[in-house]
Amino acid sequence: MTDMQPILVDTKTACRLLGIKKTLLFQYLKSGDLERHKIGRKTLIPLKNIQRFAERGQV
Repeated sequence: MTDMQPILVDTKTACRLLGIKKTLLFQYLKSGDLERHKIGRKTLIPLKNIQRFAERGQV
């Protein structure tokens, strides 16, 4: 069996991966620099977008 990576991660995980605080993450989400999906009250961010965002050097 292969190791599966998540497609979407929660805000806590996104902050940890990017090395930023939650406040800055939500600024990026609000400005549209990072895409988000809302499922109920939960905010989820595509892992691919986090990787691209970090590669662009915006963090």
